[in-house]
Amino acid sequence: MKTLLPRTEDTVAFGVSYAGRLERGDVVLLFGPLGAGKTTLASGLASGLGVSESVVSPTYTILEVYEGRWPVYHFDFYRLSDPAELRAIDPREYYDLGITIMEWPERVRALWPVRRHELRLGVEEASRWVEAATLRVPSV
Repeated sequence: MKTLLPRTEDTVAFGVSYAGRLERGDVVLLFGPLGAGKTTLASGLASGLGVSESVVSPTYTILEVYEGRWPVYHFDFYRLSDPAELRAIDPREYYDLGITIMEWPERVRALWPVRRHELRLGVEEASRWVEAATLRVPSV
């Protein structure tokens, strides 16, 4: 089900609220086109996890780290073009240490954990929206 996010404040508020579902070790994948609000949503998630500093897009640094209730590892794979860049900063090393947030995760599909949260953002008629899905390892 789509949740409408007509204002930037709504995207942040959704992230703050959604952060209450997260546990240490969770990975959040943010999908959507340019301008859909991925970094804004990441900011809301971080705020909901107790991060007090401003969240910036890690487009050029690939990774930004924030301290909150748990460490927050915010990746952006938009400009990733060389596999050597990924070897230098493999997100799997961070999965169990805190919360991992990935923008443009479709560029590193082989690194997705089985247990993950997928948030898909989009824009229709000048209004943003998000759909959320949690994928977890089935119990045996």
